[in-house]
Amino acid sequence: SRGAAPRLLLRVRLTVAAPDALAMSPSGTRLAVAGDEKDGCWFVETDSDGARVVGRVAYPINFGRAVAACWTCEDQLLVAGPNATVAVVVPPARGAAGDPADAWAARAGAEVRSAKVELPLVAVAGAGDSGEFAAIAADRSVRTYVLPASGITDTLKPRWTAPAGVRKAAIGGLVAAGDGRLAVAAGDGVVSTWSGEKVASSVAAHDSELGGAGAVVACPGGRLVTAGRDGAVVVVAADAGFPEVEVDGALAEAAKRDGARRRNAPVGSEPADDPTEPVFKDQRPADDGVPEKEEEGKGEGKEAVVVAADADEEDTPEAAAAKTATLEKVRALRARLEETIKRNEEADELERIPREDLLIDEKFRDELIAEGYERVAAAKEVLARETLYTDYLGAKIKKECWDTMATHGSAVVGFKDTDLVVYNYPLMVEDKRAELAKGVAFLRRMEVAEQEYLADQGGIPTEDLFDLRVDLPASAGGGDGKKKKKKTEEEEEEEAAAAAAAAAAKAKSSSYESLLYDIFKVYPPRRKITQMVMLQMATREIRRAFNADYDHMVGVKNGYMDRLGDLNIRIGDIRRELKGWTDTTDDGAPVFVPTIELVEIENAPVTVKDSEIKSQRWLSTEERAKKDAEDAAEAARLAARGANDPSERALKDMMGGQLENDEAGKQAEELPKPDWMLETEPEDYSDEQKKLAREYDKKNKVYQENLLKKRRLLDAELRKTRQEAANIVKTWDQELAEFSARRCDTDARLAQMEAWLVVCANEVEVGADDDVRIELELSEEFRDVTEKKAESAAAVAEFQTVVDAAQKRLDACVEQDKKLEANFIRALGDIDEDVIKKLLNLYKRRKNPARKDKTTSRASQSLRAAGRRVSRAGAALRAADKLKSSKGSDSLAAAAAAMIAKAPDAEADAGAADNVVLASRLDPFHGAVGGPAAELKHKPRPPPVEPLDPNFDRSEDIREKDWEKLVEHREKKIEKEAELRGIKEDMDEIQSYMFKLTEKDTVLQARIDELEGKIEAHAGARFARMYDFLVPITVRQGLAEAIVP
Repeated sequence: SRGAAPRLLLRVRLTVAAPDALAMSPSGTRLAVAGDEKDGCWFVETDSDGARVVGRVAYPINFGRAVAACWTCEDQLLVAGPNATVAVVVPPARGAAGDPADAWAARAGAEVRSAKVELPLVAVAGAGDSGEFAAIAADRSVRTYVLPASGITDTLKPRWTAPAGVRKAAIGGLVAAGDGRLAVAAGDGVVSTWSGEKVASSVAAHDSELGGAGAVVACPGGRLVTAGRDGAVVVVAADAGFPEVEVDGALAEAAKRDGARRRNAPVGSEPADDPTEPVFKDQRPADDGVPEKEEEGKGEGKEAVVVAADADEEDTPEAAAAKTATLEKVRALRARLEETIKRNEEADELERIPREDLLIDEKFRDELIAEGYERVAAAKEVLARETLYTDYLGAKIKKECWDTMATHGSAVVGFKDTDLVVYNYPLMVEDKRAELAKGVAFLRRMEVAEQEYLADQGGIPTEDLFDLRVDLPASAGGGDGKKKKKKTEEEEEEEAAAAAAAAAAKAKSSSYESLLYDIFKVYPPRRKITQMVMLQMATREIRRAFNADYDHMVGVKNGYMDRLGDLNIRIGDIRRELKGWTDTTDDGAPVFVPTIELVEIENAPVTVKDSEIKSQRWLSTEERAKKDAEDAAEAARLAARGANDPSERALKDMMGGQLENDEAGKQAEELPKPDWMLETEPEDYSDEQKKLAREYDKKNKVYQENLLKKRRLLDAELRKTRQEAANIVKTWDQELAEFSARRCDTDARLAQMEAWLVVCANEVEVGADDDVRIELELSEEFRDVTEKKAESAAAVAEFQTVVDAAQKRLDACVEQDKKLEANFIRALGDIDEDVIKKLLNLYKRRKNPARKDKTTSRASQSLRAAGRRVSRAGAALRAADKLKSSKGSDSLAAAAAAMIAKAPDAEADAGAADNVVLASRLDPFHGAVGGPAAELKHKPRPPPVEPLDPNFDRSEDIREKDWEKLVEHREKKIEKEAELRGIKEDMDEIQSYMFKLTEKDTVLQARIDELEGKIEAHAGARFARMYDFLVPITVRQGLAEAIVP
């Protein structure tokens, strides 16, 4: 009922964390709760009697968390995301209920589409039911949008944008009206109202340092209420027109009845949120159509999420007492449980019960165990993903950096001097660059052969470079039939040295290093490029040669280690035989045992031993099953052989199956005595026993002498063996030191070649950059001139139409002028020829002859005035023709008519003429219309036409009507001549301008031709510098095949 006190209609947890945005529909009947991408957007429908959750709508993929939300109309919600995306959500239909089995995804009538915006939006507000909305963007601009009718993929453009509309782009408040009005409460603490793109009013309401304003709403009476992060609530007076918050009548009456609560008054207690409370989508809500008793009967233990409290249903005293008693029992049980947990924690470790066993709520314990399993599974998944990432990177690095090497890096280390280390040169496998280098080397050999051929062209070559038979054995050519003499040893040694030198020279001549140019002969740049390729391959060749010697040194060290192992074994055997002999020269010093360092193992960087793995190795299900099967097979094999005794395995592992003692290997000092000598004393011997005793003493003496000789020989052998082992160690260290010096020499040689390579590359790059720069400059200038030429050609073509029109007009005027005289003669009719001649003379005359008598009759004055009007009419027509391109023909015709109809004023005309002459004389820039001043020459103008005087010019034989015809046609003739003269002047100006245009076009065309020649010449010069064709190729094809790489 309207007069009832406020009551709780719904309390439910919809999102895991705090909601990101809340928005109420314009009618106040729908509430939207927007969370992150997992929570989605929930909708709650309200009415006068209750409220209920109607469903959930999921966001688009990769939408992220909701930043702000607003209703653009009653059936359309707008949610702004952090990725410059807005989601347009159509809520479920009214009265629809979500499906709990499908995570409360509402299907009936729900729809989601997205649109891109230019920048992320931090605040949005709908403008009534128009589909428009206003927003504050991340760049501090205020802008408005209109939502499209359907989903689009293009960026949604704003209707208008006010840059820097707010000073802080923090999340604030925004209220929009349908007529384009806005109310903005920004993070800088300023509350402003907008009318379109303009700020109507603004006021600083909150502290900017503490975060400014957080929210704003419009209230009745034209008020804006803002809540700031500084704790202040500010009411600002504003004009009406914003969407207002309607206040329920019951709240208003309660406020009037109870009075306003002071700020420091205590606030009523409210139950705190339970963090363990299940989320709404994990529960099954109660159906509104099922009574509470039936709901309790259907499923006990289900928590109801809809609380429908009625004002008439209040707790009775009995129910309140029972509730209080139950709470007291719960507190007592909680105290006993806490005491039990405390005693368990203080108990001995052997008597302590696990904490999870003390949990009375088995459901909660199961949930904790399941959550632990989920966390373990998630941690395993993360570790597996990280391991997979690491394995992928390792495999990628091994594939690109290890498998591509033909020779992997390794080293050899000295025996005693472990700081003496010599590394080899890692080499990559031969790729396309090596194939290119072989082709370049072939061309270089061709060039060398050609130069040698031309150098020896005058005489017989001492050596044929292209003779394929030079490598044949001497016996292949046949003998000479003579018996060869036996060579002495000196001759054989000399021949062997000569053969070795020849082989070395041949190897050097076939190497890349022999093909290098002289340092002063690396021009043109083509030779520098060839030199670069040859230097690269020469350095590779040098490294490969050193690696061959390195492999030999590795073999030598392995032989020394094997020999040292044999010598150490012999030393151990001799020491065991000489054990206990005091006269030995051995000091018992330990023998040197050579070891293999990690840097000497080639595959050590990419090999991981099981002993190096400190943590437990994780195995997949398939790998674990395979390992268990292998272990079972090995155990069965050992059990079948009977060799699974733990003591035997320990003995083999520790001592190799042998137990050494101090007497092992020691030789007896004397011959073993017979049993009777051990049992009988010497004084009790019989004669036979005494004889046997004397024989034993002789044999024992001989045995001891032989034993002494043997020990002395073994002692000498021991000294010799130890000396040999020491010599081997010393020899290897010396050889390795010499090999290290060779490595240093090789490094210096390679550094020199690489320095040459860098110099050549720099020269080539600088030359190429210069050529490219010149080429770019020429190309850019050619492009600019071409564009200007195109514009000039277009201007010439366009102005040609003006020239053609002017020429056509001139031809028409000339044709009309020719017809005027014929029309005059035709108008006279049949009269005397003498009269016609007189009339024609007067028709053609423009300057009156000198007259003795000057009359001032009105007739003569009128004739002169008519002549002046004709002259002014001609000038007006010429001015009209010149200005036709910029003004209308009607206005020009009116101006010309006004000039003709103006009354003559001789004195005014004379004064104006004088003023013009005076101004032209005093103006220093008179005639400065462009071009040199020497070209400014005024064209001579014909004298003014003088009118006919009937008192002097009309004879008696000329009739009145003929005289009138003469005057009429003469005036037409004079006007036409003035018009023709003006058209010719205009034509002269047009032709002059046309000449300038064509001259400019000709100059541009000449520059284009010149630039084309320069570009072609530069390309030819660049090609000539790149390739050298001074040396002719005269080697025959058969000879060239001899040096194919």
